Amino acid sequence: MDGYSVWKLHRAVSLHLTTLGYDLFEHRGRTRNTSRLAYEKFNVKFVFDGIAKNLSKPNDAVQFFISNIIYSQKDEIYDPSLSWDNYTKWTRDKEGLTKFISDDLSKLDLSIDLVESDGKPPRLLIGVVTGNILPQTAVAINRKHQFIDSWIEKDYFGLQRYSVIIKKLDRFVKYNEDVINQLM
Repeated sequence: MDGYSVWKLHRAVSLHLTTLGYDLFEHRGRTRNTSRLAYEKFNVKFVFDGIAKNLSKPNDAVQFFISNIIYSQKDEIYDPSLSWDNYTKWTRDKEGLTKFISDDLSKLDLSIDLVESDGKPPRLLIGVVTGNILPQTAVAINRKHQFIDSWIEKDYFGLQRYSVIIKKLDRFVKYNEDVINQLM
């Protein structure tokens, strides 16, 4: 992989996780304005060249970019220390995801944490935003309770970004569904 390939994947993953109108799988990672000339004009292409040196497969780059979008307030790829920490956390969380979701579920009361109260965003959403609940846990809960579209529609105080991430992250989240469904 080279920096140009990594840059194109970053654009596709970012669009997928932050917008409702683009689907990475449907478009097979292709986006507009990703010519080699556009990349060469990009001021921070050295960041993507550096990432390419550390990741050998396109899937690794996709996972790297996912981690840096979901575990931070903004995309952390431009901060090497934070970006690799996010990737390490994502990799660790994937390996023990069933347990981590189970642990998160023990902190929640789904009868009240999925709905707004007194005009405030749902507690599950606040937990995701503050980092107290994994976004993957919200994905798992949404698979059973189908709440995320209403959250996106309401756009609680500008937190729609997190709701969109939860919705679009679904295809990347793998865990033992039988175990988790028994807990809900």
